[in-house]
Amino acid sequence: MAMNIIRQSKENMKATEIYKLSKDPKIQKMSENIGRTVNVDSWIIYSELNAKGEEVVVLSIKDQDGTVLATNSKVFREQFEDIADICGGDVDMIEIISGLSKNNREYVTCSYVGNK
Repeated sequence: MAMNIIRQSKENMKATEIYKLSKDPKIQKMSENIGRTVNVDSWIIYSELNAKGEEVVVLSIKDQDGTVLATNSKVFREQFEDIADICGGDVDMIEIISGLSKNNREYVTCSYVGNK
């Protein structure tokens, strides 16, 4: 199965931007950027098969400074999609935050910061 784009911030995203958001080895993990405020330039949600042949859904966000951050966290992705829905798809600033689950496990999610 090839990469399947589920949702994206721009209708006619160029191939170079899709590559930078999905395949570029410079992509950073959201979980390694807790506390960072992201000035969202573009984003994409896509699925693909991992090494075990299992489908994985990934959210990837490009900051206005060119940094790309990605996560396969369902909690983060669902929170981000809620923000995108409320903002009509035009998310401008988020903060990457962490929380503790009922089982005392740390997870990564995001908080809407507002306008740039």
